[in-house]
Amino acid sequence: MRAMNAEKQAGPAPSAPRRLAPLDGVRGIAILLVVLSHGWALWPTAGLQNTPVVGLFRAGNLAVTIFFVVGGYLLTRSLLGEVSHTGRLRARTATVRRWARVSAHVYALVAVVLIVHTLDDTDLYDRSNLRQSAVRIVTYTWNWFLRDSPLLARPDLGHLWYVCVYLQVTVLLILVVKLLGRRRVALLALLAGTLVAVTLWRSWVVDQEGLYSALLRTTTRMDGMLWGALAAVAMPWIRHTVRRFAAALMPVALLCLVALMLTTGHDETYFRWQGVLINLAAVAFVVAAVTLPAPTRLTGALSWRPFVVLGNASMAIFVWHYPIFWAVTRHTTSWSWPARTVVALAITAAFVLVAQRLVERPLQTWLAHPRWDRRRAAADVPTSPDAPATPLTPDPTDPTDPTDPTDPTVAPVATAPTDVARG
Repeated sequence: MRAMNAEKQAGPAPSAPRRLAPLDGVRGIAILLVVLSHGWALWPTAGLQNTPVVGLFRAGNLAVTIFFVVGGYLLTRSLLGEVSHTGRLRARTATVRRWARVSAHVYALVAVVLIVHTLDDTDLYDRSNLRQSAVRIVTYTWNWFLRDSPLLARPDLGHLWYVCVYLQVTVLLILVVKLLGRRRVALLALLAGTLVAVTLWRSWVVDQEGLYSALLRTTTRMDGMLWGALAAVAMPWIRHTVRRFAAALMPVALLCLVALMLTTGHDETYFRWQGVLINLAAVAFVVAAVTLPAPTRLTGALSWRPFVVLGNASMAIFVWHYPIFWAVTRHTTSWSWPARTVVALAITAAFVLVAQRLVERPLQTWLAHPRWDRRRAAADVPTSPDAPATPLTPDPTDPTDPTDPTDPTVAPVATAPTDVARG
């Protein structure tokens, strides 16, 4: 309790870095795993099952767990930070901010898909089904539509199930923190009890309803965010202990994730004890990363600039790459798979650069206004994102905010049972 009270009084450390580059680097590695897990749309997969690196091509669920855990941790830390500094949580503002950050790319993608459907003669998907898919995506009920109507849902947009689950659980956590943010013990107990129930429920669903249903239910995919939220709430009690062992804990957690990546893919094991271990390893990595007292060789490797750049662009990469893969394949049926892959990656890179310039940067400027943060407004912090500012708790859905090391960017699950098996 003393540790928690001391952290409340101290607030964010003035010397805290504005961005944790190792988490950006892990984000970059994770988005590479997502792209590889969707690569079956571009290249042949025959023979991959018998290779030692097959885990690299089916690690989407591990990647999605990492981002759920990191997102849940930083979301909850940010919300608790607001409660500590202002005495209350502006739930409506918190929800709108995160909805805006996710929707900027998603809504742009839906608009492009509708335009392409009108102009592209090779886009033969039913127009009525496309309208249904578009409505369910923009209302963030897409994962439920995929589960209940897989034959009507547009397959090249199936990866967007992730943003739906993320926003649904985000709203839930915002409400819970609003109610119990000042009663940390009760909040901790609630999250721990819910995690036990969700873990048991996941196993039951995969046994009774099958893998496809388990992969798309909100209640079976929310465990990662709950684990991250639990770590954020528990941090005042565990920070000093973890800090002493952080330098050793981080590589051990990373090695565990690598081992699980090579052994756990798109199958029922993800909803058994292997999935629990993935969550625990991801939590251990995140907690070690945010408490590490000094840089290490591992943090230097994870901060390699290409990884960090990919991590910063991971939201745009995630949203745009999958439908582009499908569109390129549709137009290049007679091409060799290497040529098709190069073209698809080049087009994805072009769309990502344009989206970052025309979507992410204007949104960042708009959300940097003091109206969105009472602490920033009270401190009269300049609105320019490049201006020095008092360190704030990060917003986990902002891919460009310098205080934010994560965003929801991974979604390895495809849209039909056959696609799940391929992934």
